[in-house]
Amino acid sequence: MAAVTSLILRDVRRTESYYFACGGLADLYKGQWTRQPGDILPVAIKLIRRSSWNDKSTAERAQKRFLREAYLWAQLHHPNIVPFYGLIFERDFPGLVMPYYKNGDLIQYLRKHPEAKKLDLICQVAAGLVYLHELKPNSVVHGDIKASNIMVTDAGQACLTDFGVAKMLSVSGYTTTNLGGTCRWMSPELLEEYDPSPTVFSDTWAFGMTILQIFTGKVPFDYLRNDATVIISLAKGTLPEKPEEVNNTIWAMLKRCWAAEPTKRPAVSTLSIVLSIMAHQHLTPEHVNDLVDSLELERPRAKDEETIRTASSSPTAMLVHQPTPEKQGKQPFSSHFHRKLSLDKILTHDSTSPVSFHSLLRRSPDEKHTEPPPLTISSEPHAYRCHWPNCEAHFITLEPWRAHYTDHWLASKSDDDDGTSPMPGISSILT
Repeated sequence: MAAVTSLILRDVRRTESYYFACGGLADLYKGQWTRQPGDILPVAIKLIRRSSWNDKSTAERAQKRFLREAYLWAQLHHPNIVPFYGLIFERDFPGLVMPYYKNGDLIQYLRKHPEAKKLDLICQVAAGLVYLHELKPNSVVHGDIKASNIMVTDAGQACLTDFGVAKMLSVSGYTTTNLGGTCRWMSPELLEEYDPSPTVFSDTWAFGMTILQIFTGKVPFDYLRNDATVIISLAKGTLPEKPEEVNNTIWAMLKRCWAAEPTKRPAVSTLSIVLSIMAHQHLTPEHVNDLVDSLELERPRAKDEETIRTASSSPTAMLVHQPTPEKQGKQPFSSHFHRKLSLDKILTHDSTSPVSFHSLLRRSPDEKHTEPPPLTISSEPHAYRCHWPNCEAHFITLEPWRAHYTDHWLASKSDDDDGTSPMPGISSILT
């Protein structure tokens, strides 16, 4: 089901003077969005930091990144992806509007709720990441997976956010080679290459580091005080030391995530199966390794890392929002720009030359304002799909999806008794 929507929001305002969180070029503010009279939602507003406004190159870079993030984020619809509400403009600079969650990010949530089931939260993160990697027609690489980029909803569900580094594969003119993640979560190839670009393989590495962070409550390599030492250690092939909080079974899976050869790292869909079974059945490290091997043998796989890098080598689309003096007002945190952004045109323009924001607009019938054709996007969450070999089942919610993997596991045990196991390589872990 598709819905026609505009990404430019009306009636969004900031409710506090100071930001409650900050990032590289942006700050997050609490706000409200009045969707209609009597329907007010608490929101978080991601705005370009004011100190960057006086630096033209930094401001333009931030604008391009924000608009790019808005386009990609608007196409993502999954229970484990933070929803994107839309765009506002403050002094002609774009701001991103999303739900405000009082639980904060995943580490903040676990500090307040130490009794929370970590493995359940990790399975939820895995489900969101699987959705990104298998999105059709174009996969999405997140590029900056860590606990601070995982929010926890008011219902206690983990959701991925912050798609400023994310990229869409196989779309000419809409990829990036900018390195934006944090080195403690980065795979070695991203730190060593001259022109690094995140891949599904580097996402797997970062996901493993995030699992480590979730179990320990500490950043990866927390015993190394500065990032330079971390980079040197990674260049030498050094992995994190095993902490007491992580059992041997989880550790066996994490080591598979941190394979030195990128293409040897398991797909996140494989990890989601292992994690789901692990939540219901006791597994040993040997079980984990054999299960990963069997699932990877059965799974259709990208040809190689170079194929993905080639698909993502085109330059980033350049977008420039030009100010309109007559539209400027004294409502800096309200969306007083009522124009609609035709984001479908972003993909079709010549990506080698800048595009004026005004070039994306057209005159309305009354000639009083500009208005492009609205954007049509899917409004339904994507179902949870089973990734067990030869199974096409889909589920609306997470828990039946996870239990379904356990059913496959038990069925494989039963089939192994009469030699009819659908996965020959799995027989060694069913005894």
